[in-house]
Amino acid sequence: MDKPESGHIRAPFTFTESEKRILLETARSSIASAFSRPKSGPVQDESLTPIMKELHGVFVTLRIGGHLRGCIGQIVPMEPLFRLVARVAQQSAFDDPRFPPLEEPELAQVRLEITVLSQLWEARNPEEVIAGVHGVLIRRGLRQGVLLPQVATEQGWNRRQFLEATCRKAGLEPKDLKGKDTKILLFTATVFSELSEG
Repeated sequence: MDKPESGHIRAPFTFTESEKRILLETARSSIASAFSRPKSGPVQDESLTPIMKELHGVFVTLRIGGHLRGCIGQIVPMEPLFRLVARVAQQSAFDDPRFPPLEEPELAQVRLEITVLSQLWEARNPEEVIAGVHGVLIRRGLRQGVLLPQVATEQGWNRRQFLEATCRKAGLEPKDLKGKDTKILLFTATVFSELSEG
């Protein structure tokens, strides 16, 4: 993977407020449908803008009272964004192994956040990582771990802490960062959520 041109630190796409609303409603409706309580009908083709039909990796995060309640995503997309959002929303609600499946009374308390990923590129060295701007995927052999850009900001981590946390998520030691067979892949993201102030 080629590294983007110097200075590329933002996702190369933006969403209108209408697109954000539709994608958030798609995520919530997908979760609600598992309880046989559709919040709205399926997305109509005329509501889909070109970017919503593109292939982008995406994560859907669930929070209740500011606390994480589920987060699952897909880095390499195999279907249009609006369909992938619906699928990973359900996975975040019911299949995140760190949490019990979401229960119906919790749905009204959930605040959804969608993170749409840029393409990944390989970092030449760990110093390229900008905490709070880059997401990181660390891969060594069959082990890999990924953390989204906003995690560093939420936790108040610097570059070293962010990379070490990503290593731990991959089941690796911080010293493995310097291994010649360790790959550090970077991405940026566009993040938006319900009740967001912008």
